Amino acid sequence: MYKLHGVGPSPFVRKVLIALAEKKQPFEWVFLIPVNVAEEYLEIHPMGKVPSLQDGDLFVPDSSAILAYLDRKHPENSLYPDDAGDYARAIWLEEYADTRMNERLNGKIYAPRVIRATFFGEAPDEEAVEQAIREELPPICTYLEKQVSGAAPIVGPRLSVADLGIATIFVSLQHAGVSVDAATYPKLAAYATWLLERPSVAERIAEDKKTFAEASQPA
Repeated sequence: MYKLHGVGPSPFVRKVLIALAEKKQPFEWVFLIPVNVAEEYLEIHPMGKVPSLQDGDLFVPDSSAILAYLDRKHPENSLYPDDAGDYARAIWLEEYADTRMNERLNGKIYAPRVIRATFFGEAPDEEAVEQAIREELPPICTYLEKQVSGAAPIVGPRLSVADLGIATIFVSLQHAGVSVDAATYPKLAAYATWLLERPSVAERIAEDKKTFAEASQPA
């Protein structure tokens, strides 16, 4: 059975959890908060980040590498489009989510408003968060509005790594109380709703909420 190193509310761990659910693959948790990680873990992931996936003696770091590994091992309902152009586009959109969306939205909205506030007791700088919502979110929504068709996979006829990469960011935004403006971005809003209501994603939202509630309980 796979072993997944990380914690559920991590956006990149969440991305892998969604993939595991889509592939119907069981796993065991190795809970790891990526703060002051042990030297042993740095042997697995020299950047000290999560997630890492363990399969027997093999360790696979990085969410994108893990998704590629899982798809190669379990090729049914592949997360990678068959068409070469769609394949390239899915890889690009996954990268866009992992970099630009993660840096601008997870880093400036979800992390301060949810993660640091819940787990480290740090009051968020709401002025900075609101500024990010005003300035960082619209360009991303404008770009994605041109990429989606509505309540359907963003690339090709089936769910892909692009959808998983974007889904975990939308989950983060939902936890932070932020949603896509349906009046301005109607196709993207429909797409976001479609993603968030998918069982593999909805399960992560529910589990995250449980984790946040437990962390908020007084010691």
